[in-house]
Amino acid sequence: MQGGNTMKHTTLALLALLAVCGTLLAFNREDIIKIKNGEKDLKRAVLDWAKLDGYTIIGADLQEADFQYASCVAANFSASRMMNADLTHANFSRADLTGVTLTSARLVSIDLRDAILHSADLRGANLSGAKLTNADFLNAHVSSRFITFISNQKVRNFHTIQWKF
Repeated sequence: MQGGNTMKHTTLALLALLAVCGTLLAFNREDIIKIKNGEKDLKRAVLDWAKLDGYTIIGADLQEADFQYASCVAANFSASRMMNADLTHANFSRADLTGVTLTSARLVSIDLRDAILHSADLRGANLSGAKLTNADFLNAHVSSRFITFISNQKVRNFHTIQWKF
């Protein structure tokens, strides 16, 4: 009988942990509805773990938005403002980030393979551990501390990057 109680307590503890962690790591359904309705004011949106593959979100205000672990494969965020956003571990491979402002954003371990970053502003952004293979940095603005990191990843248009010292 002792084993049954232990199993019950373990199950309850796991459910409680899942409930707490789930609310901390899940996207806000209202923010997803705003995106689907084409709204542009998405400041501080909570989009952790959201699946936005192929979405078009052009010119949105996503300042301080949270995209941790979000999937935005082949999404179009052109001309959006994403200053101070957290895109840690997010997947933006093949995404169009033309003209996006990502100043002081956290892009730690982000997947930007094959992404388009034409004229994007990444000054002050943290690119540590980012996957950048074949990303197109045509006329992008990037902090100079990432020169070596980016040059080792075979990105396109490296020679046009505007390095900010």
